[in-house]
Amino acid sequence: MLDLSICITAHNEDKTIRELVYRLNDLCFHKNIKHQFILCNNNSDDSTGDIMKEMLDSPCLDSNDIKVIEIHGKTLPYMIVYKTIVGIADGSYVFVIDADLQYKPEELWEFWKLRNRYDIINGVKIHRQDPLLRKIESWGFHFVTGLLFRRMFKDPDCGFRLFNKDCIKYVNESRYLSRSPGTEMLIRASKDGKSIYETGVSHIRRMYGSSTVSKSKDLFSVIKEQTIGVIELCMAMLLD
Repeated sequence: MLDLSICITAHNEDKTIRELVYRLNDLCFHKNIKHQFILCNNNSDDSTGDIMKEMLDSPCLDSNDIKVIEIHGKTLPYMIVYKTIVGIADGSYVFVIDADLQYKPEELWEFWKLRNRYDIINGVKIHRQDPLLRKIESWGFHFVTGLLFRRMFKDPDCGFRLFNKDCIKYVNESRYLSRSPGTEMLIRASKDGKSIYETGVSHIRRMYGSSTVSKSKDLFSVIKEQTIGVIELCMAMLLD
């Protein structure tokens, strides 16, 4: 029986993806966690896809436990990619982590020890290292969704989350918050009475690349899209 599916989507993360996978693999090996990797290259124009393919033949990794999905031609919205990689997970538990190494992958172990107590274990960034505009957008969004859906999550879009396989249904049901599938998943799971635990995870300054929300014009576009999504989700859940 496969214990854990590790799901990672990456766009132009050739500086970090190899290290991330190997560090997670080492952790699972030493903690005797039977795992698989599901990696998605979301239309990168660097060598991210080539590195993922190389790892299929790595003597340090079991190629039978790695799935690589290639997306070309157009960078797909995060929600679509998120649902794709989580939807093919075979493990009893699913772990989703951002590919940029702003989180310490070894902290998965602390989440793993809590897996039998909660349906979803969601990270909360400690000393968040994102740009100011990204923090403003995130804090405002979390505050509004907390008020509307009557559950004030601390950091619902944290890219470090462990959940049992039964909760994949809430990922599959998500369709309105295209930039924030984690938030929509938590809202749906909470409404269904699932146990959700939030705990701190280290957050490290991004060493390579930059946040997609780093300029005022990007922030305006994100706010507009998120506002429409929140309204649509509210309406949908009122009708349920």
